[in-house]
Amino acid sequence: MADILRRRSANTAATRYKVMRVLYRWLEEEEELPNPMARMKPPIIPERPIPIVPTDGLRRLLNSRLPVRVLPGAISSMNNGRPDPVNSPEQVEQTRSRAEGHRALLDA
Repeated sequence: MADILRRRSANTAATRYKVMRVLYRWLEEEEELPNPMARMKPPIIPERPIPIVPTDGLRRLLNSRLPVRVLPGAISSMNNGRPDPVNSPEQVEQTRSRAEGHRALLDA
């Protein structure tokens, strides 16, 4: 485990620990082999904060006037839950007007 922790992330080490624990428990039950995982503790996974976009960053994003596009095949509420075959001008305008509404909320 220590070697995995040196080379990989704590999440990867924890996943491998769980897999090895299941394997060795099964081997112990089936083959009467000693379980080397019995006394091991799982690796500690440090908590990582989720990055939050600040209000001024959202405002800059909404004011950037990037082209608005709905991906083909995406499920959206603008198309009553059906896949969008293409990006119609109406869909683009609806999305743009929603962005304007969000922009107004940020400016308030």
